[in-house]
Amino acid sequence: MGITSLWISVVGVFVIVTLIEPNFAFTPQKLPQRPTTQNGVLATTIQKESSLHSKMAKSNEDFTNVKELDEKQLDFTVQYLNEHHGGVLLEFVETFSDLGRIQIEKNAYTSGSYEIQLANLTHINTQEMELEVAVRKRKKESIEHVKIDL
Repeated sequence: MGITSLWISVVGVFVIVTLIEPNFAFTPQKLPQRPTTQNGVLATTIQKESSLHSKMAKSNEDFTNVKELDEKQLDFTVQYLNEHHGGVLLEFVETFSDLGRIQIEKNAYTSGSYEIQLANLTHINTQEMELEVAVRKRKKESIEHVKIDL
């Protein structure tokens, strides 16, 4: 009975839609022409993609030639990241540093005995970022200094 009711509902919706919009179900739609080498569309597409890749490569080269931040910019960036993205910094430490690996290993045996509590960015440049990390080992808290390669 459930399948029959579902089938009747589907047919009913189809009939209602067809009555409201008679051409709804039977409107042929023009599909885009498949690119072929005969009409030159494929060659043009390949040229456009090649041009896009060369532009992207050039922009990547520009990115690698970034200058260091001056002292004022660096202070603002560090302060902003600490105030507004502390959770992300903590996740960076857990994911990309040895402290994250240590936390997983220690907590596998003793649940919650090792916890990375807080990460505070102290310096950042184009190669690495340096953080001070508050760690709780059993009941003792300590500050660890971590460098994460970017």
